[in-house]
Amino acid sequence: AQVAALTVVDGAATLTAFTTQAVDRARRHMPQPPAQWVVCGGGRRNQTLMKMIGEAVATPVAAAEDYGFNGDAVEAEAWAYLAVRSSEGLPLTYPGTTGVSQPTGGGVLVYPD
Repeated sequence: AQVAALTVVDGAATLTAFTTQAVDRARRHMPQPPAQWVVCGGGRRNQTLMKMIGEAVATPVAAAEDYGFNGDAVEAEAWAYLAVRSSEGLPLTYPGTTGVSQPTGGGVLVYPD
């Protein structure tokens, strides 16, 4: 079935299930399972999503605020951190974290004309 044809309720349920499966599949690519998942972004406010993720990964799941982080700001803070590292010519990824052959930067800064 096409997603556009779903009702709002079915669309929300489909997106929740899809997100849960995406997290579970990501877990399968990790060298060892995390002891805990800390969730940021708007999804952390969705009790059904948090429960489904916890069941799928069979590991405790907590909101970022449970550890003193601002769950609405974590992604923006991460992008800002990466932008500064990139502007300073510092690597953003390493062999031990992503499997690249050597520490790798984030590209080039391009100014509009």
